[in-house]
Amino acid sequence: MTWQLIKVKQTKWEQDESGYYTLINYIKEDCRKCNKACINCIDGHVRLDIMDKDDMPVVSFQGKASDVRKHVMQHIPAICSGRLISIDHASYIGAELARCELLGSDYVQD
Repeated sequence: MTWQLIKVKQTKWEQDESGYYTLINYIKEDCRKCNKACINCIDGHVRLDIMDKDDMPVVSFQGKASDVRKHVMQHIPAICSGRLISIDHASYIGAELARCELLGSDYVQD
């Protein structure tokens, strides 16, 4: 197989049928107020809340963005009652987690 470059035009987003969405928050603990060594602080972690169609949390995950992304993608059928989310939705969750961690603030969907 030889390498090729495929130029991609604007692509329409299609919502999946899972009924789930995510909230992503940046966790910041002020180490100046911490009485322990900074190794115990969680500064830089993100929390991913998976919400159902009734706006109720199903489960939450907290850790480094890449670890949360990998764990959630490996366990998404169990998390979402056997439903799969689309590949597009999964990749977008990964981008949202990375953006939250890089910006050091809660993710606000644009």
